[in-house]
Amino acid sequence: MSTPVFPLGTAYLPGEIVVLNIFEPRYLELFHNHCNVKDEFVSVLIERGSEVGGDDIRCQHGVSIVVHEIVDVDDRLVVSGVAHSIVDIIEWSHEFVFPSANVIAQSVDDIDMPDRFDVASSLSLLAQNVRRVLAMLREAGVVQPQQNPGVALETIAAGRWWDERVTQDDLWRALWLVARHVPCGPMDRYNLLRPGSLMERAERLRLNVDHVTEIANFRFSE
Repeated sequence: MSTPVFPLGTAYLPGEIVVLNIFEPRYLELFHNHCNVKDEFVSVLIERGSEVGGDDIRCQHGVSIVVHEIVDVDDRLVVSGVAHSIVDIIEWSHEFVFPSANVIAQSVDDIDMPDRFDVASSLSLLAQNVRRVLAMLREAGVVQPQQNPGVALETIAAGRWWDERVTQDDLWRALWLVARHVPCGPMDRYNLLRPGSLMERAERLRLNVDHVTEIANFRFSE
């Protein structure tokens, strides 16, 4: 059986809170009859075109989203959940009136301990750069003052979150936490969902952070 898919103009990352306003009939059908609380659906980024009416070109990698709440508001639904794991689209299906596909969880290789230390150190440096960029944007009025990075990002930036016992799961959680704070576009976010090792994705994240840092310095630094 194929999995429901919701193509969107946003590339969600693992761990991200998702809130969707559902009003199109085919997606009302999805959440009324095929997807309940604790169920999962997949979100993919629309590469080109418009999702409304189905006239779109969709990316081939996305995230599974676990539904936490479905609220009926007038003639629409408000669906909230959390992005969970990365999936690859194997084949699109026409099983339902809404988009669906056969999907598979994306697999990654383990990395040895020296590489884990390198990634952990790199993520701490990236978190420091992201913290500086966000502070610059707040001072310039681009983001609201209450949009602080939060304790978790501060902890990663300080380097207090890892030691010789750091696990690969710890590193993945840290990578996605830093990535969620980077004020970049959907295609830059999507690039992190493409297949690759932990080290490769940390390098892609570095390029994203370097890019937004360069733009922020050019536009807002004195």
